[in-house]
Amino acid sequence: HELYNRAVVLSGVHHLRVHGNVVHDTYGHAFFLETGTETKNELVDNLCIKVRESVGMLNTDLTPAAFYLSNPGNVIRGNVAAGSWGYGFWISPARDGVADDYGEVSCPHATQFVEFAGNAAAQCAMGGMVLFSMFAGDQHAKVPVGAFAATRSPCDPASPSNPYLPARMSDMLLWRNMRTGLKVMSGVAKLQLVGFQFIENDWTGLELPKRLFGQWGTNFIEGAAFVGGTGSK
Repeated sequence: HELYNRAVVLSGVHHLRVHGNVVHDTYGHAFFLETGTETKNELVDNLCIKVRESVGMLNTDLTPAAFYLSNPGNVIRGNVAAGSWGYGFWISPARDGVADDYGEVSCPHATQFVEFAGNAAAQCAMGGMVLFSMFAGDQHAKVPVGAFAATRSPCDPASPSNPYLPARMSDMLLWRNMRTGLKVMSGVAKLQLVGFQFIENDWTGLELPKRLFGQWGTNFIEGAAFVGGTGSK
């Protein structure tokens, strides 16, 4: 409560359970996967309310996220973000070829989600969730820099023997965010949004990029609800 510099920071951490925590009124990204090397962790059933911008940390802290995730290779389930001055969830897979303190190299831009399910974002100023891969790019597969394209072997180029894997997210509530419910700014391979609820977001419920990759039918939205207004206050 009333923290001046983040809440929970994972830096090069693996196999950590972060369950059932409450954060209120903090500056900068609250739950922060810092380097992009963090894998096999669990962020489950956490509540984060009121995240403020910070001018004294990273540039991204000017539009802070309650949950800033730089590697999809983790379990992110049942978390709630509310009242962020930036985003509820910011998924930004780090540049390829990052190494942790033990020399283990990972390629987050091509790492599959372990689980992203049952999360919620409400009344966040910039949007409920944004997916933005700044550094990635698989030129061998004709996927431009800035794409998020998970493969079976993340640090190798996509190929028939190293195919794209689904980028699956499910059962998320995006309610009354002040711009967009979910904004996908990067090209994505096999994007699969299942059971999402886009309710009364100010500008749009969902914004998708110009390009999606993978075979026909492997990118889809399934079982979603889009509600422009309910008449409630």
